[in-house]
Amino acid sequence: MTTNAFLGINTSFERLEGSVWTSIAEVNSIGGIEVTRDTVEATTLDSEGGYREYIAGLRDGGSPSLNMNFTAEGYDLLKSDIESDAAVSYRVVLPDDVYSFTFSAFVTALSLGEVVPDDRVQADCTFKITGIIDTPSV
Repeated sequence: MTTNAFLGINTSFERLEGSVWTSIAEVNSIGGIEVTRDTVEATTLDSEGGYREYIAGLRDGGSPSLNMNFTAEGYDLLKSDIESDAAVSYRVVLPDDVYSFTFSAFVTALSLGEVVPDDRVQADCTFKITGIIDTPSV
């Protein structure tokens, strides 16, 4: 059987500006797109067999993060997002040009990485997804 695996190179992290998706430049890694679901205990006195019972609770889209090479343009763009009280639309487009993750989020953290004489300057950004993650074909 032949694998359908592919490398992450050419994946893009994009921000919606008006009706145009713009890539955030020089992203090194994207992590944390993880949908989780709460459970709510619903055990009653007549639950069978001495086992707890649960019902499905609310879902959470997670807290994606970016590591990127510092650029003034990218940092300033994300700084404007953390300063805003409005959610912004973002998407991750995988390099197969078929699958993407589109979501609204707030920037919750933006930091300049450690600055040392013998390595590139980097920045990190964390988001909090609000609402559903859409996974349309590109």
